[in-house]
Amino acid sequence: MTRPTGDAIAERAFSQIGTPFRLHGRMPGVALDCVGLVAYAINANNVVRDYSLKGVKFLTILSHLDNCDLDIVGDYSTVCDGDVAVVTCSPQQ
Repeated sequence: MTRPTGDAIAERAFSQIGTPFRLHGRMPGVALDCVGLVAYAINANNVVRDYSLKGVKFLTILSHLDNCDLDIVGDYSTVCDGDVAVVTCSPQQ
């Protein structure tokens, strides 16, 4: 499998502007959630599905993204097209 470029990832993500949000959404053009959008943008079919918006599944999501041949870095001093920020929210979000 050819690794997508940052520009290609960004282009695929931008193509879904206007797609409605739906938790666990995995249908481009119909309904996506944040993880579904990333899965579509990186062209991955094996991204985690068992999570909730307030769940503590940060490490699970990171491991699935790592399995998609993405570089996982902790230094966010530079941002490039196609970068994905994985953040956690407090339970009171």
